[in-house]
Amino acid sequence: MMAVVAMLSSCATTKGTPSNPTPTESQPGAFVGPPAPNAAFGPELQEKQEVLVMVGPGMASALSGAGVIRALHDQGVRIAAVAGVEFGAMITASYATAASPNTMDWSLLQFQRDWVRPKEGLTRFISNSPRSSRELHAGLKKIFRNQPLDALKIPLWVVESLEGRLSSSTSGSVSSSVCRVLTTVQWLEPCEAAGGAPFDQVSGLLRDQWERVGLRMPVIWVIPARISAVEGDRAATRIEAEIAAFARTVELSRADQDLVVTPPPVISDYFAYGRRSEIIYSGRQEAKRQIGPWLSRLGWTRVKRSP
Repeated sequence: MMAVVAMLSSCATTKGTPSNPTPTESQPGAFVGPPAPNAAFGPELQEKQEVLVMVGPGMASALSGAGVIRALHDQGVRIAAVAGVEFGAMITASYATAASPNTMDWSLLQFQRDWVRPKEGLTRFISNSPRSSRELHAGLKKIFRNQPLDALKIPLWVVESLEGRLSSSTSGSVSSSVCRVLTTVQWLEPCEAAGGAPFDQVSGLLRDQWERVGLRMPVIWVIPARISAVEGDRAATRIEAEIAAFARTVELSRADQDLVVTPPPVISDYFAYGRRSEIIYSGRQEAKRQIGPWLSRLGWTRVKRSP
């Protein structure tokens, strides 16, 4: 009988003693709460699959950049910011104003060849004056509805190239900034009322500017195709020089984790905007071919989306 009483007494003592004793007056300031979470529970945090897309110059050939953007969406790679030179700025601005490939396509469909092509025929010989930029600016204002650069869903850099130097802007209106970079070519008048803050000179690499604001991520560089210029075609010669200068900038700025996409040429005229579907398709197919191996190299998960 005494053994049974002793056993019950022992059980009662054990039951009343918690494994984590509560603080007493001898333990002032002790914290009582749930145990710390075990790091082994729950899914591991995945690295964000975010990139910055930079589309170079090339007038109509730069439309291949729109295909590259679509290919990134197909693979589930999120575009966190965009930048563009010359017509590349038109493409990235069309995407940044809504961050949607469909809206981007709609904006590009509204762009008219006559806004930017050089004068032709007798007009070219009779008048040596540059083509007016009034139609271009009015059209861009209609497309972008005077949206400000610093209030878009994703950051947008509008970049201009002047004699090998680069400058960029992230303030002012989208339409004025895009108009400004499109009229750096010799056959167009400077864009009227292209207000906003002056473009910031980039003394170093473009990547340095992006990293200063926290965009430390892979960059997708789109170098539009160069077309063999017809001898004496000053416009084509100028565009080819701009593409070559951009390609040199990419070589200086690219990092190991970056991807450079150069779609094959599908047009023989830098102003063949009527063949935009073919040019965009060319960029999409070339990017699709390269993105799979690139994602594997980075160790990123491939997330396909429906087309």
